[in-house]
Amino acid sequence: MKRTVVSASKTPGHTKHFQTIHIADNVRLCDSPGLVFPAMIPRALQILSGMYPIAQVQEPYSAIGYLAQHIPLEDVLSLTPFDLDSYDKKTYQWSTWSICEAFAEDRGFHTAKTAQPDIYRAANAMLRLTAEGRILLSFKPPGFFTSTKYEKLRVIEADLQNESDQESDSEEQQQKIVITRGGFSALASDSE
Repeated sequence: MKRTVVSASKTPGHTKHFQTIHIADNVRLCDSPGLVFPAMIPRALQILSGMYPIAQVQEPYSAIGYLAQHIPLEDVLSLTPFDLDSYDKKTYQWSTWSICEAFAEDRGFHTAKTAQPDIYRAANAMLRLTAEGRILLSFKPPGFFTSTKYEKLRVIEADLQNESDQESDSEEQQQKIVITRGGFSALASDSE
């Protein structure tokens, strides 16, 4: 099995035509050009998931901001603020710029002339780490509850719905009984 059948690339748009690879008698692998619908998901998420080439990103900071909103990026990368000697981890407010600045300092990314932290290079490096899966960005499926409070509310709502369904069923049964009794009494009165 250890043979190369098709070429692959990290950047989207590599597959130019439909390809079918016969792996076994009953297993076929179909590789086709992917379709990307930009209107469906935010551009930042397209960049982070690798649907948009990172080399073409001119402004990476909004994608880093999106990433920082969804995961604790400063904790994942073990960052400390660049310009502060002592800081309180609980009260410090991280911004997209400060995350990129701290990452640049941590990795040794500096500009050539001024020796300042290279923020753009740090942001691109974080985008590449995320697109490769080394920084994990994941989403739970719709309807998935992470908090027990929401789970309890969902169970209570389901119980209330079941009770109302049972009450409506019992009312329907009572109406059927009344109709049936009325029908017998009507038959009894006709026969008399």
